[in-house]
Amino acid sequence: MKSSNEQLKSRGYVTDEDVAHYVDFSKSELLELLNIRNEAVRSFALINKNLSQQ
Repeated sequence: MKSSNEQLKSRGYVTDEDVAHYVDFSKSELLELLNIRNEAVRSFALINKNLSQQ
């Protein structure tokens, strides 16, 4: 059984398009997002934080 997009996002799955929305956030803004209850938003923040360190 395949998961729906909503189910995947509830588990923190994100697409490149989702991540691109947060690319201009500052490091402190991304760190604040890590405290949000939404799993996908936390994933965006973590991925962007890691990309900005490269």
